[in-house]
Amino acid sequence: MLAGKIGYFRATAHPEAADWRTRVIANGGSVSASTFTAVDTFCKAIDAESGLRSKLYRVNLFAGTGISACLVPLYRGPSFTGTQYGNTTDTNSNFVSGDYTETGSSGGLVGNGSNKRLQTGMDMVTAGIAHADSHCSWYSRAQITANNSPISTYGGGTTQSTFGAIAFGGFSLIFFRSGGASNCGIEGATWSGANRSGHVICQRGSGTAKVYRNGTDLNLTATLTNTNDWSTVSPGAPSVFARNRADSGNTGDQFLAATLQGYSIGVSFTAAQASAFSSAMVAFQTALSRN
Repeated sequence: MLAGKIGYFRATAHPEAADWRTRVIANGGSVSASTFTAVDTFCKAIDAESGLRSKLYRVNLFAGTGISACLVPLYRGPSFTGTQYGNTTDTNSNFVSGDYTETGSSGGLVGNGSNKRLQTGMDMVTAGIAHADSHCSWYSRAQITANNSPISTYGGGTTQSTFGAIAFGGFSLIFFRSGGASNCGIEGATWSGANRSGHVICQRGSGTAKVYRNGTDLNLTATLTNTNDWSTVSPGAPSVFARNRADSGNTGDQFLAATLQGYSIGVSFTAAQASAFSSAMVAFQTALSRN
């Protein structure tokens, strides 16, 4: 009877969840049955919303037992069988095992604001993402009150190629830039209270830029007078918990002192897709008791 149940479970498991578990084990981590069920449910929820999976180029849920598991992204491309982008695992710069707890109110990965970051290795242009069709997101259980960047990269050059969210928190402002160094997304919008926690999506689409919190459009003012694209200089590959200085040998700056429970990078969503993605992310955090 037990063998039959295990066989049924394996047969009905989502292939991307199963692949993630295999990669976690290969990287020296492990996955509990409850965590695997939560990841499986997440994958199935993403697939249930039309067109959503193809918008997600890289997702890491910071799950599994041990920091080796935490470093393994769930998605590395817009489809399971298509081209995969970036590092096979997030390259760890200075995080230690004590910085990661999988479940509970202290669950997530803790940045120190000085030298800890994850390097995705996923160059935005190489992945086929355009400055006017991009997103980044992260989940933070607690309100972020520290300044600096949860996820971003900077390519420099005459076009000032930038992607990501920067310089917010204590200043009660949020900047999301996808294109030039300024005026290419959300430029210093008011950012306070509960809006600094939960699942935050920043995106630039056709003629607009938006910030969603737990699937709700915050209706922040888009500033898009800077139309620099990434044809001359790529912004490079985003770091998490910091900004990647692609223009300076992929060094880091703007390090974030906060706890995050996951991130994503990809292209922009419809309102329905943003809502479905956040619902799946919040449900996953709830399953791990860290929402």
